[in-house]
Amino acid sequence: MDLIEIREIEYILVLAEERSVSRAADRCYISQPQFSKMIRRAESRLGIELFDRRTHPLSLTPAGELLIPLMKKLGESYRDFLRNCEMFRRNKSADLTVAAPSFFCTHSLPPLVRAFAAERPDFRIRLIESNDQDLKALLASGTADLGITVQTGLTEDYAAEVLGRETIILAVPADHPVNRGLEDRALSPRQLQTDFSADPAVPAVPLALFADVDFLFLKSGNDLRDRGLELCRRAGFTPHITMELDQLMTAYYLAEAGLGATFTRASAPFYTGSEGKLCFYKIGDELTGRDVFLLTGDPKKIPSEGRDFIRFLKRGPFYSGTLPAQR
Repeated sequence: MDLIEIREIEYILVLAEERSVSRAADRCYISQPQFSKMIRRAESRLGIELFDRRTHPLSLTPAGELLIPLMKKLGESYRDFLRNCEMFRRNKSADLTVAAPSFFCTHSLPPLVRAFAAERPDFRIRLIESNDQDLKALLASGTADLGITVQTGLTEDYAAEVLGRETIILAVPADHPVNRGLEDRALSPRQLQTDFSADPAVPAVPLALFADVDFLFLKSGNDLRDRGLELCRRAGFTPHITMELDQLMTAYYLAEAGLGATFTRASAPFYTGSEGKLCFYKIGDELTGRDVFLLTGDPKKIPSEGRDFIRFLKRGPFYSGTLPAQR
């Protein structure tokens, strides 16, 4: 049996989806005769027929039923390979690459990178948006030099240090009736930029008061989702979740639109530039505090300027609206 090419596998997968040579050829932007020739050549190399051409539309042979799913996995692996190659190529243009969740890449890190670049204009820092699962792979492959996460599980595999500590708050649509009578407990924008969580003068609100409110949660696998569910359980209720989102800020903006309450970072309101659409509350539970970790893939590969950037971040709080003070 001769080996078949990746391109031939891609054509086979297209034909398996379309079940029509003409439609598959159109999708692949080649002529129908040329497409048929390549499929026949691939089958000849494999020594088997994948498609039953006696049926209309085309159907898979028993061999095709078995092998097409394997080819799909092979195609997905190949595309992952190409994406990683592209990340490595891009990484060559940067002196330091930092992988972090969407919130940090969009809001927290850009002003800090600009501030650091003002002092070190020749040192190039690149940001990669990633979830925690991808973060582990990016660090392991060397595509990312540094990673930022709140997941404590990742700190076991890499050199980790605490960048700072953030507080989770409850954001409730301002026009919701549940806010009546709680006006004196709603957090102001100024309070959100202070260490209000440890200030006994800032009153917490019993989470049980919001048991009948619709909630917007992040999807499974997110630390904020797990903490939110546990906070509600401790308060004695199961939240009525109306939507599950991928991104924290998506949930935040939907809460602003009045679609439900959501747990969010205390730093989030600083970046939105909007006021009056949400009421923010301190929840009196230790679970609302969590560390933000900096992970290092290979400490030996971090240049001296990269170590300076790490010290710059640690002078934080990097996750709030206040830039680290230069020294």
